[in-house]
Amino acid sequence: MADFGLDFGTTNSVAAVVQGGKVRPLLDRENRPHPSVVWYHGAQCVVGREAKAQLDTPTAGVIGDVVRSPKSFLGTGEQIH
Repeated sequence: MADFGLDFGTTNSVAAVVQGGKVRPLLDRENRPHPSVVWYHGAQCVVGREAKAQLDTPTAGVIGDVVRSPKSFLGTGEQIH
């Protein structure tokens, strides 16, 4: 049996699997955590570096159809559409 963990960070997010006492982080192709960015591209939901590439500025929040640092909205009652 394996355990699964998720660090939903403001800047980056990473998931990991713990099995047999070993932790295996699920990193991106560059062996880095995934940026905490979501891009709603039509019917697709794109995350990580591909979503971050859609941003012109490092601003957090909702920028067009991109949400950067969604964790900063948790507990605020603000809805993201």
